[in-house]
Amino acid sequence: MIETVSAKPEVELPWEAECKRRICTWHRELKGLAENHNLPALKVLKAAVDAQLALAELKLKVRQAGWPKTMTWGPFILPTIGAILGAFIGAWLKHR
Repeated sequence: MIETVSAKPEVELPWEAECKRRICTWHRELKGLAENHNLPALKVLKAAVDAQLALAELKLKVRQAGWPKTMTWGPFILPTIGAILGAFIGAWLKHR
């Protein structure tokens, strides 16, 4: 008998959703490994979690590196703009 395959297109999950799915999978696996006391499989799971943490840290650093000018000048420019805007609004309200 021939089985029909669903024609669902594979959709790439966003990074956060993919991490959430992996964490749920690892949690289920960890419960099973705790009951069976399977040390080699537990070491493999630990290596997978460590690799995921390293990838997440790298992803975070890449995102931060994509905004170097904003991260450098943002703390100086945004408060200055806020102070100038506040001064104008304050002066406008005082003379109103």
